[in-house]
Amino acid sequence: MNVNTDKSQQTQPSRSTRKEHHNVEMDRVWRPIFEKYDSDHDGWIPLDELKVLLQSDASEISNDFPEGVLDEILERADWDNDRMLSYEEFLRMVHAMELGLARPKFQRLVRIVAMTVVPKSERATTVRKYLEQYSCMPPPLFMIIASLGELGVFIYYCAKLKELSAAGPVPIHSSLIYNPYRRKEAWRFITYMLIHAGAVHIFFNIMIQLLLGIPLEMVHKWWRVGLLYFAGGLAGA
Repeated sequence: MNVNTDKSQQTQPSRSTRKEHHNVEMDRVWRPIFEKYDSDHDGWIPLDELKVLLQSDASEISNDFPEGVLDEILERADWDNDRMLSYEEFLRMVHAMELGLARPKFQRLVRIVAMTVVPKSERATTVRKYLEQYSCMPPPLFMIIASLGELGVFIYYCAKLKELSAAGPVPIHSSLIYNPYRRKEAWRFITYMLIHAGAVHIFFNIMIQLLLGIPLEMVHKWWRVGLLYFAGGLAGA
């Protein structure tokens, strides 16, 4: 058993070896393209020069640079302070693009989230950062648990009030709902978020917070999303 295990471990390349091979392969493919536009061979491409080249001969650059990478480069040309693109920065853009291509469904979801929460001038850059930083560790459970809590409270009041419709039930006498005449019951400033007025209200509320909240939580982690979630609830109250 031990001999077989040792042999299997020897035949399978380690994670560091696979990563090194991937880096070498990326370098072989992309360094010639980078050096083509690094006219003085100092390891930097001036973003303003690249922008001028794009306006004068878009077809050649479009063939050399992938569309997503080119979009990000042009964004950086508008707001980057040093106005220069290093080879390492370029490789990170390409790596994020390949990561997105390997996960097309998630990339589409990330793009929707980015278009919703960031300025238009920074969308390509933000998509790359999301693809680089998103992780399931820790698992994005906060928004799922919050949604299940809301659904559980809704089902409870449906059973209690014996009503289920697009606009009902509305448990106006619930001890959870916000009541301006009972401000001393401080928990109501938070628990009112569990109350929904009908099936349409809770359906769209849960759908939006899952579609936007989970990708945000995978990048910004549950404690940041949770803090913003409760802060929004308090502000609404």
